[in-house]
Amino acid sequence: MNVKTMPFIMVISLIFGLFISSIARAEDEMKPLTSQLIRAIGYGGGIHHYKNYVLRGKEKYLVSAEKSFTSAAAIVERMGSISGLNADENKAISDIEIMIAEYRASLPTIKNIYASESSLLKVLKMTDDKVKISDGPAVEGIKILRSRSQFNALENIEYALGYGSAIHNFKNYVIRGKDKYRVNSDKHFSEAEKWLAELSKVAVDPELTASLELIKTTVTTYHSAVPKIAANYKKLEGVSSDTIRNVIVRGSDRLIKINDSSTIKAFEELRNKI
Repeated sequence: MNVKTMPFIMVISLIFGLFISSIARAEDEMKPLTSQLIRAIGYGGGIHHYKNYVLRGKEKYLVSAEKSFTSAAAIVERMGSISGLNADENKAISDIEIMIAEYRASLPTIKNIYASESSLLKVLKMTDDKVKISDGPAVEGIKILRSRSQFNALENIEYALGYGSAIHNFKNYVIRGKDKYRVNSDKHFSEAEKWLAELSKVAVDPELTASLELIKTTVTTYHSAVPKIAANYKKLEGVSSDTIRNVIVRGSDRLIKINDSSTIKAFEELRNKI
């Protein structure tokens, strides 16, 4: 080897080593942040509280949605500062950031709608008319961020239940009654049940098993409500009375009797043990 070329080779090797190191650091930082983001915007987080606010108009859901989306925005900001990400990943982060900002910005609009309207049916229609948020880019963005890492069964359950998945589609089905939301919620609840079954096979700790059973009960309860909501919307075919339609839609929302707070706590207990 020519002695004159050695410094050049050493520089190239150093640059390549730094590049590989940067990718490895990005992997180490992005995986936990991605899991945190999914929790912040998913089940028990931003989209869950947001849809409950749309359906019920209670101040507690507004406060919880704002808090969750604020937390999610901080996580995304941290992601954006990480070096070693590729163009697709940076675009994914940008799309998710835009989605979070749009949901936060629309909360006062919903508050104003509830201040002027008592009919749930009219509230839902006005919300659909005034709030235009495209979830597609952010949903795809989360898939891209998850594709760089391997996640455990618990993380996969949280993903299957969250934003763009089970609870998101379930609430949209209650709100709009469109069949695509029924199909998607059914698919994602089934996915969560599959991962719950996998996790149950290795659960030996009694406390871990108890937390798993609570989550399973919650998922099963939501999942079993899907055909009941479908039956409710079937009753609305040919019905023009807003009063009856209000009763049916509100009744669909009230089909679920679940303490989500206990389930969220069960997830926290599992994360501390797995």
